[in-house]
Amino acid sequence: MRTLSAGLFWLLWAQRVPLPPYVNTPLHESAPVLSADGRQLFFWRLDDPIGYGAQDIFYATWDDSLGDFGPALHLGGGVNDPRGNIPFGITPDGQYLLVYKEFRNPQNPCELGFARRLAGDLWTVPVQLRIQNFASRSGSSLTAALGWDGRTLLLSMNGPNALGGEDLYVSFYDPEKRLWSEPRWLGPLLNSPADEVTPFLAPDGITLYFSTNGRPDSKGQDIYVARRLDESWQRWTLPQRLPEPLNSSADDYYFKFAALHPEVAYLVSTDSIERWGRQIYRVLLPEAYRPRPVVVVEGRVLEQGTQRPIGGTEIRYYDLAQNTLEGTAVSDPATGEYRVLLPLGAIYGILVQNPGYFSLSEYIDLRQAPAKASLKKDIEVAPLLVGTVIRLNGLFFASGDSTLQPESRLELERLAWLLSDRPTMRIEILGHTDSTGLFEKNMELSWRRAHAVAQYLKARGVSPDRLQIRALGPTHPVADNRTPEGRAKNRRVEFRILSL
Repeated sequence: MRTLSAGLFWLLWAQRVPLPPYVNTPLHESAPVLSADGRQLFFWRLDDPIGYGAQDIFYATWDDSLGDFGPALHLGGGVNDPRGNIPFGITPDGQYLLVYKEFRNPQNPCELGFARRLAGDLWTVPVQLRIQNFASRSGSSLTAALGWDGRTLLLSMNGPNALGGEDLYVSFYDPEKRLWSEPRWLGPLLNSPADEVTPFLAPDGITLYFSTNGRPDSKGQDIYVARRLDESWQRWTLPQRLPEPLNSSADDYYFKFAALHPEVAYLVSTDSIERWGRQIYRVLLPEAYRPRPVVVVEGRVLEQGTQRPIGGTEIRYYDLAQNTLEGTAVSDPATGEYRVLLPLGAIYGILVQNPGYFSLSEYIDLRQAPAKASLKKDIEVAPLLVGTVIRLNGLFFASGDSTLQPESRLELERLAWLLSDRPTMRIEILGHTDSTGLFEKNMELSWRRAHAVAQYLKARGVSPDRLQIRALGPTHPVADNRTPEGRAKNRRVEFRILSL
């Protein structure tokens, strides 16, 4: 994709440029939201005659022949209504759009919801978010941003601890409870007695952009950047005002960029030559103000054996060293495709939650930057049937040793949970090695590794009579032992379902 046409690209080195007239119009346009690949732009437009006469959400799709976005279209399918609608974020897979909507639900004051993409450009009616102890003072404005992990929500509102106007808060999604946590105030370094609004969290989960008129160097509502220093969400670098032309003498806010193109920023400003109103602009973001790089991991969820795509299933990804859930996604209902964004610097485990299946977990080592900014990784799920053999990909042992490494905990806990959820299931744990070294040593090592898995499960309360151990050593290779890649595939632990 050409993010910018050649002529426009050079202009942006020196100035901000408004989006083309079939996006920006004599009406107000605001709140840009970019898909991860930058090929779709969502925004609201005020009082367009083809809408409901309020703030309606429109979208424009990148046109390669133009080298820019094509004409904007009204987003239908139940997302818009006459009460006013604002886009705030989209998941990396493009399946869920976070929107502001007046639900007018006396049992739930939160005016945020998710619309789900059905097919093409059709969307469901938004479903209201449940945020624990959500409280924003009457008459205050609410803006929000969805983290690219799909489980972090940045809020600007006049809530508890607010120093005067709208302050910044964060909330986290709990997939087990299907509930967002109570908003946590982001502290006095970011917040001021004035207004902090339109937050945007970069894909690295650390770099935060927002607008404020409450800092000593503010010239109005200006855009700032700060970086999170730890997991408390209270310690930050000192907010830094972005330089011109990212900021101007007018009010500037709704800073955004596409996850895969952080070099090109989009923002809203009241600074206009033609009129005094809101317009969406595009401008190059200097490297010093960009976030840490991320890697796109995408593929399909497939049934083991049949290779049938499995759609509508939840994908979770974890930092294996920290044993923390880093984000969630949902596979496409029709194709089984998924996409997640992972920051560099960790080993991640990826697994699928789907009733009736056990996902063959995958892990991705991103401690070093890969050659490409995107990786293809299909995830297989094995049906829970008697006789099915399932490989435990997420087990880690030192060379020649049977001690389970800490990074193995996620995989072991998944198996323990499966056996707890199905109390009559019996399994056989199978240990394998490659063909390097003495046969007797390999048989012993494969037994000790299978035994280590069984011991962990027993410690988690699984009855010993539900577990069998079998050492197979190098006798059942699945790949060529003459290559390093083949030997790595042959060194494995599996389990066979004996009964359900």
